[in-house]
Amino acid sequence: MEDHILLVAKWKGAYEDIAMPFYVDFPLTLKKITVDRVIDLRDPATAKWFVQTITRLQFEWEEGKIFDQCPIKGPLDKFEDLIPTILDQRLGGSWNFCMAAEFYLRTCEANGLIYPSARNNPSVEIRNKKIVKSHGWNFVDYSNSEGPQYRPLIDVDSTWHKKVGYYADLGDDPKNIIIYNDVTVKYTSRGPTAGSWSVNNISRWQEAWYQTMMVQQVLEFRDVNLFRKVWPSILLFLSMQETAEKRYEVAYNILMALMGVPESLETIHGWVDPLNENGIFQIATALNEIIRMRLLICKKI
Repeated sequence: MEDHILLVAKWKGAYEDIAMPFYVDFPLTLKKITVDRVIDLRDPATAKWFVQTITRLQFEWEEGKIFDQCPIKGPLDKFEDLIPTILDQRLGGSWNFCMAAEFYLRTCEANGLIYPSARNNPSVEIRNKKIVKSHGWNFVDYSNSEGPQYRPLIDVDSTWHKKVGYYADLGDDPKNIIIYNDVTVKYTSRGPTAGSWSVNNISRWQEAWYQTMMVQQVLEFRDVNLFRKVWPSILLFLSMQETAEKRYEVAYNILMALMGVPESLETIHGWVDPLNENGIFQIATALNEIIRMRLLICKKI
């Protein structure tokens, strides 16, 4: 460990062999617009109409043949029971359900939809049935778009989501499901603030995923052969972290260790012995390989 610390002490300039960040400007225009016929899911009455209507949709697929959009999991009555499904973390969310909702709203000539962001911690504060404050919502503008050019697929999921998470698509391995157990939805059903609700920790999960992608990219850039050797074990180690905070901490320290930061190298070195003691040799070996790679770089400085 002493040799490790002495070598890392020569770290000055180690960033020179790593691709440095660069910045791209994206033009942004802010403007205030007024749009009528907008479905605003922050409003409790609208949210109730939405859940009771969309979960009971029926479509005519062939002449005279009517099918339920959600034939297995059935309809819902409360918007709070739909929130985890709307916040599905897959790209596109609960794809078939979202497509059906969009198809119906555009067919009814709605000009827009205000809905909670699945990449944020959405919240809305209601007082006496009025929106007082909100955070983390998106607006999609239908007003200048053409009508839908497709028919939605039947939603064959067996249940509505009970927890926010990353769910598997139809035919995927159920092992790919990641339930965000530290993400909670707080919903007020009664009293003057009825209809208020908030979600926590989704943003932290997004930060943890970002750190994970950075680990992958830096490791692959540093040594593609080492990447192929250790990445499956590193990814397994990250998947073992059950909370967003813990996954972020582990990914961040691995990333900083790859960049040669002494404190993070020491931190991941401290994980090795407990992993070996618990028989998790593959992950311990992968972490040691990362440490060894950085020490070799420091010797050259």
